[in-house]
Amino acid sequence: MDPIFAKHLESKGQVVSSLFPWFCLFFQRVFKSFEDVWRMWEVFLTGHPCKNFQVIIAYTMLQMVRDQILREDLEEEDILMLCHSIVDLDADDLIARACNIYELFLKHGDKVPEDLKEYFSQP
Repeated sequence: MDPIFAKHLESKGQVVSSLFPWFCLFFQRVFKSFEDVWRMWEVFLTGHPCKNFQVIIAYTMLQMVRDQILREDLEEEDILMLCHSIVDLDADDLIARACNIYELFLKHGDKVPEDLKEYFSQP
């Protein structure tokens, strides 16, 4: 969905695999309230709007800092530090943004590889 950003992340090596622990810990500090954390987990556990929606949420969060990552040509450690600086997110706003990205994914489904379609299929 964002070939320029994907190419940048690929050029930085193991960024994607290193983001998993960040994603797990991310909820401790990023949201405005504990209720927002519960809201996120509620969405993840329902499996809606698609399987693996947490990946689209993570992508949405990365899109929030995308321009700075590209502009400053950040390395893996710097990307993680930048992501840790995101605070006071509203869960409903983040979910809405991620749903918009998922809608774009569906809209351009003819250009999406079959394995990704299956990965993000609807329950």
